Amino acid sequence: RVRGIQVHGQKVEVAIAGQRVAVNLTGIETRELKRGSVLLEPGYLQPSYRLDVQLELLTSAGRPLKNWTRIRFHQGTKEALGRVVLLENEELAPGDKTYAQLVMEEPVVVARRDRFVIRAYSPMFTIGGGAIIDPNPTKQKRFQPEVLQALAMKEKGTPDELILQHLLSVRSPLVILSELKHQVGLGEDEIKVGLQRLMEENRLVKLPLEGVDYLLHPQVYNQWQEELREILKRYHQEFPLRTGLPREELRSRKFNFLSVKLFNAMLQYWEQNGDISISGQMIALKGHVPKLTERYRLAVDKISQHYQKGRFQPPYWSELKPLLNLNETEAEEVLNYCLQQKLLVKVADDLYLREVDLGEARHFILQHFQQHSTLTISEARDLLGGSRKYILPLLEYFDREKTTRRAGDKRVKF
Repeated sequence: RVRGIQVHGQKVEVAIAGQRVAVNLTGIETRELKRGSVLLEPGYLQPSYRLDVQLELLTSAGRPLKNWTRIRFHQGTKEALGRVVLLENEELAPGDKTYAQLVMEEPVVVARRDRFVIRAYSPMFTIGGGAIIDPNPTKQKRFQPEVLQALAMKEKGTPDELILQHLLSVRSPLVILSELKHQVGLGEDEIKVGLQRLMEENRLVKLPLEGVDYLLHPQVYNQWQEELREILKRYHQEFPLRTGLPREELRSRKFNFLSVKLFNAMLQYWEQNGDISISGQMIALKGHVPKLTERYRLAVDKISQHYQKGRFQPPYWSELKPLLNLNETEAEEVLNYCLQQKLLVKVADDLYLREVDLGEARHFILQHFQQHSTLTISEARDLLGGSRKYILPLLEYFDREKTTRRAGDKRVKF
């Protein structure tokens, strides 16, 4: 917390670049501060052992600067030892410029575009300087055209170009908008102008989630979109009777690097754009409907005939399955299709009824309660004309559905 600001002994509300400023801080002792310390907004900069720079060697340096030369780095009031990694050549001639990475022996805190000076390790005299291009880079490979192109873009690119380059290079593809200025090294006005241009030209994907805007590079988005379509297309071909791919299975297959909330927000974005349809936990390509092949249609017809004939005493699924001329996987697919389409309803393990027959059974039972307060298994058998092995699981089903409630050996209306 800042208690006060002074410029040359005079109290002020605001201090600007170029002024000599004294800041009165609370919560820190003088002994905790060291020459070269930096005062900044939390999270704005991070200490780094590596710096990508544009480096110029002075003509007065006297001799070329060789790769991996040890130097003294000066920025602001900070002095630190480090070594120079030349990214374009083995040595830098006096008066020339090059891209380089400085590898520091202790962490330093700098910002993009900060100017710096380098001095020879021994004897100590100024040999060059330059500007910071990236204050928190990864280790760079030497003599790589793509590395040099990226550094040129970071040095000279427009705000919108820098934003897109950053979004394409970060480890986590979705970047929080409010954190972008800290990561790209642009001012708020530059960020605002760049984002406005990108949005106007549809060169940026913005994903809102719980009041936070996430940004995604369109190239990454298009790649995800194409992979999503291909996954769903193959799934629909392999399982034509299913309404879609389970949401969590899709996430584990391709998008497990996203949190559940971000993944769901991404799905909603795709659904709003007309790419997919979402039904509960199932994800499908837009316009997909379960499709019966001729072989499957014959199996479904045979199932319907057997269950219609059996009514309240239908065949057990294990008895009917061998009659369908399907392998185990295919039979399960057909059964799931019948359940999804509500052609059948599961009453108990291995026991299914048609929805229309369940409705009729429920009607008979409710009619019984209009004249009686209880229902026994024997009375249910008389009502529905089935044996105990069918009636008991059927009554237990109605208990779960809260049509009836068990009271001892009898049922009462729920």
